[in-house]
Amino acid sequence: MNHMYEINNIDNELPIKIYNHTYNTNFNMQPHLHDEIELIYIEKGKLNCIVDGKTTTYNQDDIIVINSKSIHYLTFLLDNTTLITLLLSNRLIKKYDFREYLFDETQINKLKNEILPLIFFLRNKRKSNDGLSIFKRHTKMYELYEILLFKCSIVNKETEKSQIQNIIEYIDINYNKEISLNKLSSKFGFSYVYLSRMFKEKTGMNITQYLNNIRINHAYVDILNTDDSMLTISYRHGFRNINAFYREFKKHYNESPLKIRKLNNSMK
Repeated sequence: MNHMYEINNIDNELPIKIYNHTYNTNFNMQPHLHDEIELIYIEKGKLNCIVDGKTTTYNQDDIIVINSKSIHYLTFLLDNTTLITLLLSNRLIKKYDFREYLFDETQINKLKNEILPLIFFLRNKRKSNDGLSIFKRHTKMYELYEILLFKCSIVNKETEKSQIQNIIEYIDINYNKEISLNKLSSKFGFSYVYLSRMFKEKTGMNITQYLNNIRINHAYVDILNTDDSMLTISYRHGFRNINAFYREFKKHYNESPLKIRKLNNSMK
């Protein structure tokens, strides 16, 4: 594989997902977006982060913030670039406040002395599963939310969702069902040609590519965390042809799903 990828099995009820990644320069990350707010701390290395078409270079010890529904990807300028990535639930914020928030990266980096101890605690304690440890993780997670919301955020005045975001949300929810450009065109009232062009302009990929990305990401989690067969996993996540699933998976991870599972099991 081009990179080392560690999955941290955080309890689904915990409001932040935490990952460790080590990437080399030859890793090809596809443009993508998601509902979560993403914080990336660069422990080691150097990278470019492309967000909504704008490229920014970051170095070791920088914190990157990627706001909800921003189209983004990373390119790595040094081998063995090591990241701590946190995905914060936008839905949790909306549970208490319906407004859309944007998070200020400059302000976040000014508050490193407050934020980094929380990030390191959550990373270091992510596999401690006794009751008290889970309680402490909860506490630290909500501390991080508090800092970001009260010290690093502004309300997004543009509360109306764009057309493309509505389509993306529909795909995210219904990714494991049969979805086609024709069906989306009919559902959202666009012509086939216009929707295809608009989606490509806004996301950098066509609808099939985006749909396959979502399906493969969900399948990846099941491959590492269940003993289900590849056929069961592929059908569960929307692939109706096992060969197509294998081809798409290898395109994303440069290895077969069976080899990824075997490698993961060997690391436990």
